[in-house]
Amino acid sequence: MAVPDLEAALGGLLDRKTAYGDALLACRSVYLFDTGLSPEGQKELYETLRVAVRGDEFAIRYGMQSRTVESREAEYQDYMAIMGAFFYLGIILSIVFLLAAVLIIYYKQVSEGYEDRSRFDIMRKVGMTRPEIRKSINSQLLTVFFLPLIFAALHIAFAFPIIEKLLRLFNLNNVSLFAKTTAITVAVFAVFYTLVYRATSNAYYNIVSGIKEN
Repeated sequence: MAVPDLEAALGGLLDRKTAYGDALLACRSVYLFDTGLSPEGQKELYETLRVAVRGDEFAIRYGMQSRTVESREAEYQDYMAIMGAFFYLGIILSIVFLLAAVLIIYYKQVSEGYEDRSRFDIMRKVGMTRPEIRKSINSQLLTVFFLPLIFAALHIAFAFPIIEKLLRLFNLNNVSLFAKTTAITVAVFAVFYTLVYRATSNAYYNIVSGIKEN
């Protein structure tokens, strides 16, 4: 409540506070103001006020048991530092996991290509043409590659409500923004997945068709 006269608004509560102590009524005074200063000036003023209200003389003079000073600019700098650290950590972990997935999938398909080469040699000898081999390889790799990607998207969709609640703990309440970033992340991962699929399918085809002997 914002009132012109605090004592008149509280009425008999102040008398009861005197009789029963602070357990009944605790008053807190908040003074907000806009300095109009630059960010550097705001931080200097914040440090000056923080030092000024720290002493006991200030508490005795104004009857304050506890006092705090907050600055939007100082809080902004701390917030950006924390969020920047999370952002940097997310980028590093994303790159590491993405590269790990790419290398694992690529070398797995290459090793399987050498194992499957003898079977494709047999099929080629019984009349299977190279276009038919390519079509069979594409059908096989499409299932191997994009089925996990589809299930990963489904997992994210089902986990979205839980992740959204976790983000609210960090005071991140923009659900639409989170949904957009999630969709962009899935799209970027799908692009990388497609590039790996193209490289892997070509390498696999060259191995099983006998083009790459070494």
